[in-house]
Amino acid sequence: MPKFLYKAINKEGENVTGKIDAQNEGAAKYMLEDSQGLSSIELDETAKESPFSIMNSQDSINKLKKHGWELSSNNYYTWLGYYKVIKYNSNDTRLKLIVGREFELDKLKHNNPNNWRNEVNNVNKKQPLLILDKSYISLAGDDNAFVGGILFYDEGKEIEFYAPLKEWSNKLKSILVSNRINFINNKYERSNMPSFTYHAINQQGEKIIETIESESVEVASNLLKEQGLILIKIEDSLNISVQDSTLSHNENTMCVTNAELLLFTKQFKTMLEEGAAIVTILQTMEKNYVNKKLKNICANMEREILDGARLYEAFRKYPEVFHELFCIIVKYGEDNDDIFVAFETLIVIIENGCIQ
Repeated sequence: MPKFLYKAINKEGENVTGKIDAQNEGAAKYMLEDSQGLSSIELDETAKESPFSIMNSQDSINKLKKHGWELSSNNYYTWLGYYKVIKYNSNDTRLKLIVGREFELDKLKHNNPNNWRNEVNNVNKKQPLLILDKSYISLAGDDNAFVGGILFYDEGKEIEFYAPLKEWSNKLKSILVSNRINFINNKYERSNMPSFTYHAINQQGEKIIETIESESVEVASNLLKEQGLILIKIEDSLNISVQDSTLSHNENTMCVTNAELLLFTKQFKTMLEEGAAIVTILQTMEKNYVNKKLKNICANMEREILDGARLYEAFRKYPEVFHELFCIIVKYGEDNDDIFVAFETLIVIIENGCIQ
């Protein structure tokens, strides 16, 4: 039977709160008025007791184990009741968070409307907190169901989070790494980790300069790689360059996908706008791309440019990657001293699938 939280005024004119079992809201109000003599009754519709439990050993959340997660339980934060502590078994991160139920948060908001966020922030001092909503129930019959709720992190931030269980790891990394949360158990550990400043180009082709805390430059580079960044430079806190670049995709392939061509074009344009010389851009691209095809093309184009070839001529030597239309637009940009517009045009054309 559903449970309802209520606020009301008793016969003495005092404000009271409580919980009642009833078939529906009408029945709940009738029972409170008739049996307890309450008036001005307010029922919290969102506070109906969730039918799911996340503590049962046979429960659906244990499916996380086959996706590399370790699960335990605790009740240290009493307002959360019993909750799950989940940790991702990964070599390069220590992803750990608390998973609780929407029902418990609803009760907290109802009983402590002015200070409930302070309680959530106290949890965030240790780990991010994921409050599951009733989408969780769908897991019982569908492993690929989108499951989640509200993710609270970094003492004040929150975001909707939904993904199939098997994709929780990547989705959480995407959210938390982009906000420079490095999956450390507490702030003391996090504040004492090495800090690295990196220069990179994101998947929108924009240059960014950010800071990341990590155990080492290798771990930091891997985390950035997972975000699809092309790393130009990474420095430690003393501004000593420790690594120039590492990133890309399709490590063992000799083909270039349309998505990779688009990213290549965006990154090329951004470095042009930064004032980098063509040879410098190609050198940077060669260092960054693990895709053997693009890596070899950048190295060869660098030599061709140094030997006096124009950029469009260097592109034209690789028709399996750079369509003739691609080369024509680059030539137009070079001929009219408008190479930036040429690359902007190419980005639009590739995004719309006009070059395959």
